Amino acid sequence: MLVRRDVEVEVQYLTREAGGRQTPVRSGYRPQFHYEGRDWDAAHEYPDVTEVRPGERARAFLALLSPEEHDGRLVPGTQFEFREGARIVAIGTVTRVLDLPNSAYIAKLRAAIESYYRSLVDLAESVPAGGQRVDFLKCIEPTLAIRRDVMADNDAAIPEYVQAERHRRASPPFAGDVETKTFEFFQQIEAMAANRPGAAAG
Repeated sequence: MLVRRDVEVEVQYLTREAGGRQTPVRSGYRPQFHYEGRDWDAAHEYPDVTEVRPGERARAFLALLSPEEHDGRLVPGTQFEFREGARIVAIGTVTRVLDLPNSAYIAKLRAAIESYYRSLVDLAESVPAGGQRVDFLKCIEPTLAIRRDVMADNDAAIPEYVQAERHRRASPPFAGDVETKTFEFFQQIEAMAANRPGAAAG
């Protein structure tokens, strides 16, 4: 079973005679997911069957590798192809949007947190070497473990990270340009964390 079910689709696999696959597919299959003239990557789950043979139709869930690129673009009725190289092996239609908005939100927030952290480190490195730089790098260490959880797909750690980082910023041992220059960036993360969309039921 997939960790995420971004969209539900109905897919029709081509027969061998029509240029389709020679062998069945199973959950975990990852061909190119092609729509609007571009290839994407998505993992498959077939909840109703153990395998789908050439020429058969099936219901599937897709977990998109880059969900932030598809939110608002993949809607019920969107048509697509599964491809292996240049060969079309199946055609299908999106029937329901499930976890996609939440998956896209998580991906964007993770990217923002990572960029924010890199900005802290980069600015700290611009401070002359010495006690101030050491103090600041030590200061951000407590939130690093939570950040690592967030980056490792532990979505539940996001509120904890934001709260811990908010507390840290409220009383930093280093209150120079590093904190000032990143204030707007952190405000953006706070706003994103406060406006998480509800995940659709799978």
